[in-house]
Formats: sequence, structure tokens, C-alpha cells
Amino acid sequence: MKKLFYILTFILLFSLCFFSLNLYADTVNINAVTDKEIVYPGTDVKLTLNFEKPLAAYTFTIKYDDKLFEYVEVDEGIANDIEDDMGTGKKVIITNYDKQGGKNPTNKITITFKAIEGITTSNPTQFIISATGLANEEAESYDDIAEIRKDIKVEPDYKDYTLDLIYDGKIVKEKEKTLKITTKSTMGKYYGHVRLLAKVSTPEDAQVKITGIDESGVEYDLINDGWGDVEGYELGGVVNQELSFKGIFSKSGKYTLTLKLIDMDNDDTVISSKDFTINVAETENEVVENKETPKEQPTTLPKTGINIYEVISTIIVALCGIYVFVNKKQKAN
Repeated sequence: MKKLFYILTFILLFSLCFFSLNLYADTVNINAVTDKEIVYPGTDVKLTLNFEKPLAAYTFTIKYDDKLFEYVEVDEGIANDIEDDMGTGKKVIITNYDKQGGKNPTNKITITFKAIEGITTSNPTQFIISATGLANEEAESYDDIAEIRKDIKVEPDYKDYTLDLIYDGKIVKEKEKTLKITTKSTMGKYYGHVRLLAKVSTPEDAQVKITGIDESGVEYDLINDGWGDVEGYELGGVVNQELSFKGIFSKSGKYTLTLKLIDMDNDDTVISSKDFTINVAETENEVVENKETPKEQPTTLPKTGINIYEVISTIIVALCGIYVFVNKKQKAN
């Protein structure tokens, strides 16, 4: 019985000491920042952990999406880049203990990641940071940190969409004409639901009809209805879309066709817009001039500067005049 009493007393005292140490453990705040909020594919981003108090020892675990980033380097400590236990990506574990016995603590560390090449969509993500084994130069411990999250986004360097209208030869009134409308971008932002719309200004009492048929055999009136399903269609990445239409113009004259690409998910915001001037001929033989008339150029360049021969001639004429004047005066005397 006495032996059991001693054992229980020991356990009680050990527990009191253990919980006392944890009760009086200090804390240290850590602020996670990145040098950019949006990272383009193939470029680096630096994640810096700033410490409220200098640390001489620490172990940081940083989880990240390895479909978006790859680990590059850390400026302090020893790094081990491994698969995450949860199978949701990877994690880099950074450990450091001041080998100079706490004489050289640090106030921050910087970890560099690189965004994966070839990403074509916008990807919001997070660095998830946890910390253990935190201690200062006096070997005093700080509480572990369960989780710090730092938001960041990986997305391409998007390029604007361009619209173009293409047709061969001239357009003649009341004759069907093949028109091609292109939408292009070397890296267009992704949209879930877009539509191509058109409006046209015409000569007085003129009518225009531009129709196209999609891959399902459905015909669309571009001016009255727009192109594509009423729910819109997806667009993004490397785009080189060419749509074929048939156009009929009822009268000769000048028309202005305005094309608009709109984002249906954002209150029909205009993504791209362009005006096209179309001169419709009366007959096949009519010459339609779409180019600006060049300004008439002078046939002779205007003179500039001083002509030395003109100066010499003027001096000679003046001397001759003086000579005649003086000679007449002498004869008169």
C-alpha cells in the first residue's frame, strides 16, 4: 500500500510540473506575407514568415498544392520537401537550431516557390503553415502554432480577345455573301458563358440579315439573336475561333457592323468590341473604294535657308547701281 502511495504521489507531482510548464509557456506571433498576390506561370513567389520575437530554434511545415507550385529554396534552416500525408499535395518541412548556442537568432525566414508552367486557368489557393519546437536564444519554449493560412492566386498573364470580320472581294446588294468572324487570343481569360452579339447601322430603309449554323445544325440570326445557345458557351486559353455566316444586304451604301463579345456571368459585361465599315456595291462591276483618299503631295519642295548665289547677285547689282550713279554725278560737275 505504501508503495502504491509513492507511485501515485510521483505521478501527481510529475503531472503538476508538466502542466505548470505548459501553463506558463509563452507565445510568439508569426505573420505570413508574400511578395505578390497573383503569380504568373513559370515565375517565383517568396513566402516570408516574420517572427514577433527572435527565434533560435523552430520547425515549420508548409503545405502547398503541387499542381500549382514547386518548392525552390529557403534562406534559413534545412528543408525537406515531401508528399503530404493526406495526399492533397506536398509539404516542405523546415528545421533550424542555432548552432551558436542561441547567439544568432533570426526574425524571419523566406521560402521561395515557383508556379508551374502551362497553367491556363485562374487558381485561388493557400499556403498552410504550422510550427513546432519554437524557442528563443535562451532556450525558452513558445507554444506551437496549429495553422496559419496565406491566400494566393496563380493565373496566366491574360491577353485581350480580338474580333475580326473577313470576306473576299466586294459585297453586292441582294447577293448572299460568305462572312467569317474570328475571335482570337494568345491567352484569353476563361469565361463559362459568353455570347457573340451584333448590331448594324444601315442606309435609309436598308435591311441586313446575317445567319450562321452551329455544329448541331441550329441556325442563328446574329443581329436579332446573337450567336450560340442562349446559355452561352465557354471560351478561354489559346483561342482561334472562326465562325462562318451568310450575309445579305438589301441596298448599296455604307453599313457599320458592331460586334460584341459579352460575359453572361457578369451582367453581360463587354469583353471585346469592334466596329467594321462595310461598303455595299450596287453591281458587281461597281468599284468600291474602302481606302482613304491620299492627300495631294506638293510637286516641288518649298525652298528653305539662304541661297548664296542670290546673295552674290544682289551685291553685284547694287555695286553697278552705285557706279552708274557716281559716274553720272561726276559728269554733271
